[in-house]
Amino acid sequence: MLAKAIGKNDGVEVKEVFLQNSKNSVSVISYGAITKDWRVYHDGKEIPILLGFDSLSAYQNDKNFIGIIAGRVANRIEFGRFKLNDVGYQLTLNDYPNHLHGGHLGFGKRNWDLDIDRKQCSVRLRRVSPHMEEGYPGEVTVNITITLSEDSLTYEMLAKPDRPTPINLAQHNYYNLLGKGNIWSHRFESSATRFTPVDKNLIPNGDIANLKDISDGFASVSRENGKPTVHDLDPQKNGIDINLVLDEVKRGDKGVAKMYAENGLALEIFTGELGLQFYTGSNLFSDSAGHCGKKYLPFSGFCLEPQNYPSSLTIPSFPNIIYTPD
Repeated sequence: MLAKAIGKNDGVEVKEVFLQNSKNSVSVISYGAITKDWRVYHDGKEIPILLGFDSLSAYQNDKNFIGIIAGRVANRIEFGRFKLNDVGYQLTLNDYPNHLHGGHLGFGKRNWDLDIDRKQCSVRLRRVSPHMEEGYPGEVTVNITITLSEDSLTYEMLAKPDRPTPINLAQHNYYNLLGKGNIWSHRFESSATRFTPVDKNLIPNGDIANLKDISDGFASVSRENGKPTVHDLDPQKNGIDINLVLDEVKRGDKGVAKMYAENGLALEIFTGELGLQFYTGSNLFSDSAGHCGKKYLPFSGFCLEPQNYPSSLTIPSFPNIIYTPD
């Protein structure tokens, strides 16, 4: 494991740590708790399967949440408003008219403390989110442990508040298993059969719908009895940005989603969360060149973000995301 300084943010030194084994090299930086790079050695080649940048300044200017830990609450909150114990709160509106991924800075543009666990091949990140940061009540201490073990990259997240407050953390990597180009030749497989429909501003309407009823973004769907649904992506559509509903029996030790690429690589997601946001990067655009050597364009990468449902704070029927010191 190696560590180096890559610049400063608000006068604080930003560190980069490398986790390595025979087939994988992963780097994490203390700015935004960002996973900066993941190189996979496959078929005699080194493939950068994550979207990312070489320079700190590129991340400071990024508007796509590339590689960050999203919080205090990931995804959208309608109008950035909620009530807690009969007190109303107004959050920052960084995706007008809504709040997205924690606000203008959120967790993804803040400095984190970073430590190395060489024995476990892990990076430990910690920050304290102060009371009323981005409009959220309460102080929250957040600890993230990122571990590389063989071909698996694990994110363990622990957040403890000093009073009741909403928390919904998510990891926001963009993947491209080819290492370059667009993601249209990838195939998507999921055990999910339902999703949360949304309005024009991507806010759920409170319903839970059958995934077979959705057509946008999918070219074809095939299902065999007892097996996950396999989807081909459709470059003629506007892309995909949906929250998949994960049934309890299909979470935890079982993979909830898998993406296949034509080069033989596959990415499988395991989670205990209730939802999985699947996003094909329709709004992607970068001012800086990425690991592929070119600036990122729409559909250069996809996200699979385990989290709770979007706008849970405004939809009473959705799972509760209010946490207490207990």
